[in-house]
Amino acid sequence: ESILQALEMNAKLSSRVIAEMVGLPISTVHRRIMKLEQDGIIKSYRAIIDYEKTKRPIGAYLFINIAETVPLNVHIPKEKIVDKILKYKEVQELADVQGANFDL
Repeated sequence: ESILQALEMNAKLSSRVIAEMVGLPISTVHRRIMKLEQDGIIKSYRAIIDYEKTKRPIGAYLFINIAETVPLNVHIPKEKIVDKILKYKEVQELADVQGANFDL
C-alpha cells in the first residue's frame, strides 16, 4: 500500500500510522506528504458528511431548460411543468429566467 492509497482510504491517518502501513520511517512519510501537497498532487482534505444524520437542510439551485421543440411533437405547456414542480414541498421558490444559457 502506498501513502496516497492510505490517505485516499482515510485522510485522518497520522504519519505514524501510515508509516506502519507502508513500512517507512515516520519522517519519510511526513516529508513525502508535504511534497505531495506542495506539488499539488494532494489538493485538499475533505470530510464526507452524511447529511441525513445531521438533520440539517440542504440547499440547491436547479436550472431547468425547457426546450422549444420536443421529441415526438408532444408539447407540454410551460405552466403545466411549473405547476408540477411547485407541488413538491421541498421547492421554496421558482423563477422564470429567459434569454440565458445555463450550460456549465
